[in-house]
Amino acid sequence: MSNEPDWQQLLKWDQPVTVAQPQDTEPAQPDEEPTTEGADLVFPAAVLVVGACGGAGSTTTALGIANASAIAGDRAVAIDATVGGGDLVDRGAAGAPSEHAVEELLASADARGALNDEAFAACSSATSVGATILHQAGDREPDCDLRPLDPYLRYRKFSAIYDAGRLWRPAHVRPLCWLPPSTPIVLTVPSRPDCFNRMRYSLDCLADFGGVDRLRSTVVVITSQRPGIRHEDIDVLRQHLTGRVVDVVSIPYDAELAFGGVVDHSRLRPETVVAYDQICAALAEAAA
Repeated sequence: MSNEPDWQQLLKWDQPVTVAQPQDTEPAQPDEEPTTEGADLVFPAAVLVVGACGGAGSTTTALGIANASAIAGDRAVAIDATVGGGDLVDRGAAGAPSEHAVEELLASADARGALNDEAFAACSSATSVGATILHQAGDREPDCDLRPLDPYLRYRKFSAIYDAGRLWRPAHVRPLCWLPPSTPIVLTVPSRPDCFNRMRYSLDCLADFGGVDRLRSTVVVITSQRPGIRHEDIDVLRQHLTGRVVDVVSIPYDAELAFGGVVDHSRLRPETVVAYDQICAALAEAAA
């Protein structure tokens, strides 16, 4: 990436956004330009976390967002929305995970398709700060239809963070098909130039699926899998995407995340905690 800083040649949705931006951002009355400063921003009812490539840190990012949201007082629940099931509960459950998976919760629906609180509690695990985790069993059909969860969680004022794993193409990210178009998206990408370049495919997928509005409600999160990053590459990426996405947030290398075990929020570096809080603030801004 250092040898090719001109990202405008890489992303096919650049030109429409560039043309539309001056009209979208020009205030009707200069003296009354809208601002979110000082406004009470509310964390969205649902968030979709996807990786631009394999090993992009979507699971740890989903857990970090859920934990930060729970600490802020929200009823946060992280949900394994990967194809075939992932390791969300393995990385997040502070104690013994529930023996019951989200498939059993969905199967407990009554004749009207409604879920009940007792089944939800029985299938729930918890993180170190009390955020809820719903995991997949992974031993059934890979097509786990999570649609009945959405109305249940919204009615009970939960903030749902769906970990969809790697974004192969929109068809593999099933929540894109039924979550409202305004649902904020977190796109994670490792802090490597080759991954930055491959990220254009993921951005194009999101634009093709939901138009540039999907991108305008997307937060790009750069994850560091090892110590040492090229700040100049991140600066170029941030400069290019500013105004096209909600925010670009960099999560520093953290041994607690890199270890591969259960993530204890209290053992994260202060810089990592600040980054997760910044992501939550950006998501609240996107929802507003």
